[in-house]
Amino acid sequence: MSSKECAEYLKAKNVSEFMNTIKKKYGSYNSFTGTVRVKENEIKDITGILGYRPEKPVKIDEFINCLNSSRFGPIDMKEIMEYYFGHKILNNMEKMMLIIERQNQLKNEMDNILKCHNSSKTVSAWADEMFYTGRSGFPVVLRDKKLNTFNQVVYGLSLLNSNEFQNIPLALFASKISGNPHFLDRDSDGGKLFVYALSFINKTEYPRGAKDWKLLLKKYGIICDEIAGNVVIYNVHLQNSKELHQGAEGCYRYNEPFICSAANLKDVVSAISNDNNVYIVENEMVFSHLQKECNKALICTSGQLSTTAVSLIELLINSHQEIYYAGDMDPEGLMIAYGLYKLNSEHIHFWHMNKDDYLKAISNEEINEQRMSLLNSTVHQKHVALAFVERDVFSDFPQTAQRVNLHRNRRLPCILRRLTAARMMPAGRPFTLRRLALLGRRFFGLLSACFCSLCRGFYRCFCFLVACFRCTIHASSI
Repeated sequence: MSSKECAEYLKAKNVSEFMNTIKKKYGSYNSFTGTVRVKENEIKDITGILGYRPEKPVKIDEFINCLNSSRFGPIDMKEIMEYYFGHKILNNMEKMMLIIERQNQLKNEMDNILKCHNSSKTVSAWADEMFYTGRSGFPVVLRDKKLNTFNQVVYGLSLLNSNEFQNIPLALFASKISGNPHFLDRDSDGGKLFVYALSFINKTEYPRGAKDWKLLLKKYGIICDEIAGNVVIYNVHLQNSKELHQGAEGCYRYNEPFICSAANLKDVVSAISNDNNVYIVENEMVFSHLQKECNKALICTSGQLSTTAVSLIELLINSHQEIYYAGDMDPEGLMIAYGLYKLNSEHIHFWHMNKDDYLKAISNEEINEQRMSLLNSTVHQKHVALAFVERDVFSDFPQTAQRVNLHRNRRLPCILRRLTAARMMPAGRPFTLRRLALLGRRFFGLLSACFCSLCRGFYRCFCFLVACFRCTIHASSI
């Protein structure tokens, strides 16, 4: 009788786990050898095949002999297994060779796409790094078997150096390279792969947030949104290549604030004030109060720094303006200040954000773990003195220019005195016994994981050598 009929007979029996174990044994040893422990729910059907109730693990050879002596004999066990599982049965060596063959085919297809678009050496280096490490967007490539996404992303990268595609909206650029305006959306496969490539070319990490994502695209002449992320300016002059920005100047003449978007800054080459001093606040009510009380150059960012705000601040820095920033002294406000400090530490100063301002008021507002974790990074001692302070309380803010946050902690004054002598603050919280124990647990956990991985590697090498040895013996016997 045929192997197919034998396979159908076994399918009708409750022996699926038994057959799966035989399949695994064949994959490891390249032959039907070893023993199989019979599960309790399969003993009845296995007894019917063997002719006796197995009291100990069944030898695979003995199981095959029983099938050979049945009405299905003589049998080809590998052919029966392939009919039973519905696909070709491969051992580990054959699987490895198949994977290598597929990888070589994929690499050749990727190289052909790179040659087709005359890709630069940097783009080719990104593709190689992605292929050989499995990172930088490689899972996206694997999901697309036809490599359409990779092809369109490489085509888009080849267009970046063209003057035709400078300051182009993201949706328009995506339509140009793929015909789909949403191809480069932040959460799409095409958008992720494109940003991975730009991060590699720019030698930076993959952007964590929307702001970093927009700034990276803007660096290569791609504008994500020309309307969202507006900032409000007052007494700030925007200079185009030929003249002053007429919209901003009209508001200046009428002594009114100007709502500035990314579209307004597209052709602006510099930004200046009357006395080379610009004051930045993050709260709209503080901005309105200062506008009425003084005749200074003011900017309101309305919270987190948008790409428009960052672009405007960079214009001010390049125009040699002195920038003074006043923000909330909570974790979010302090991280905004730190982001400004990273832009330029020479021209950016912190206004009403020092130790004395911090110690002017006290409240009982609690701060949670998630918000406090924002300060677990290396920060500058001028404006993030709270990085050393453990989780406690912060104050509510009065609606004035000096919006300060205060912390109820006896160790705070001596900590701040120590910080005044240092330029950069160490990251994180104070070094305590609890933190030491946590670090110890993490270290030994990592050590244990490494040891287990090493043992698994040795075991796999041993199985591979055994399989090679068995193949050699089989070949010599033939």
